[in-house]
Amino acid sequence: MLIRNAAWSFGAQIVRLATALLLILLLDPAARGFQNLLVLLPTLLASLTLLGVSHATPVLLHRGVSEQRLLGNLLGLGLCVVGVVSVGLLPLLPLAANFLSGEYRVTSIDVLLGMLLLPPTLLGDYLRSLLAARRDLRSVAVTQSVQAVAQLIFALVLVVLLGWGPLGAVWAVVLGGWCSFGWTVWAVRRLGSLRPRLDRDVLRPLLELGLRGHVGNVVQTFNYRLDVFIVQGFLGQAAVGLYQTGVFLAEVVWYIPNAISSALLPQVAATGSSQATPRVVRHTLLLTALGAIGLISVVWPGLALMRPIYLPAVAPMAVLLVGVVALSVHKVLASDLSGRGWPQYPSFTSTLALIVTIGGDLLLIPRYGILGAALASTLAYLIQTLVLLRIYTRVVEVGWRELLIFRRDDLQLYRRLVLRRGGATR
Repeated sequence: MLIRNAAWSFGAQIVRLATALLLILLLDPAARGFQNLLVLLPTLLASLTLLGVSHATPVLLHRGVSEQRLLGNLLGLGLCVVGVVSVGLLPLLPLAANFLSGEYRVTSIDVLLGMLLLPPTLLGDYLRSLLAARRDLRSVAVTQSVQAVAQLIFALVLVVLLGWGPLGAVWAVVLGGWCSFGWTVWAVRRLGSLRPRLDRDVLRPLLELGLRGHVGNVVQTFNYRLDVFIVQGFLGQAAVGLYQTGVFLAEVVWYIPNAISSALLPQVAATGSSQATPRVVRHTLLLTALGAIGLISVVWPGLALMRPIYLPAVAPMAVLLVGVVALSVHKVLASDLSGRGWPQYPSFTSTLALIVTIGGDLLLIPRYGILGAALASTLAYLIQTLVLLRIYTRVVEVGWRELLIFRRDDLQLYRRLVLRRGGATR
């Protein structure tokens, strides 16, 4: 089941990749930076206000809380958070518009347009946490695929046919988010009533458990995205467009560990442990490293042929890949520990990495531009992974060799898969 669920999640990421590549082909770096900044702001806010429900929901479900009660309370909590955040942000729109402006002027209306992505993103994440807790990652992947396909269609219509430029790309992302949310509501309707609820005996353990891991989610989100705003502050929208392209391409190889970790967490939460985790870590590390090598060999000639204006993104992408490969191990171990009810350990390592990221960004970005941002992130990812690896080997009592060193029976697994595939094609 773990492999099947991971495959569904991986398939959704491939669709998203095609959509993002189209926008890279349609927009120059400054326009891409404009679009990324307006979309990143609500996406970041959604991550910061998720409150750890994605980690807490599977634990509560397997402790006996019914799906119907969880559904109503997740919806009620999400609506409350969306309302509070939306009202609090309205006075800050002019300030945000001024900071995000660059080659393309950003108005308060532009920021408000981007903020329309907040409700479907946050509420969708809350509801999908229940689907993931049920290990129904097929439905989760479908909602993600709907979003990517909708974004692709809207981008073709608004940017290519109507010529709306980067603003049309923002509209495409917003409309795609609402399409995904509609599909998510349709997917969860069978689990119970969609009437919002606020039951103290459900919300209290949900938040107590969720907030323990939410600190890690918050700082990890900053680790991933804070450097984009620092790049904007020092270098402007065109640099953001180039850097985000490098980040996006490097994170392509995360499709594998993201898919595996999203499937692993509910499995560990259901069983209380996972003897398969060491093998999962070894295979994830190998596949991610191979993916990074393959990506480097494809991206440079691809950009040189199709979009040479984005070639400055190749160097930061190559630097980031070192940290991305290392952090693939962290992703799997963090899911295992969170599923066991120990989210505080990933929270600690993420906090440590954030300190390194901020210090590195402020020191290196003014000197080396977007390459400095990539260097800071890679250093943070390496430290974060090494510390969590040390913690995991102690609390779970698994040797680091078992986690990282490939074995002969691992190779035999690939041989069996190849032979099975060969037999199936005859």
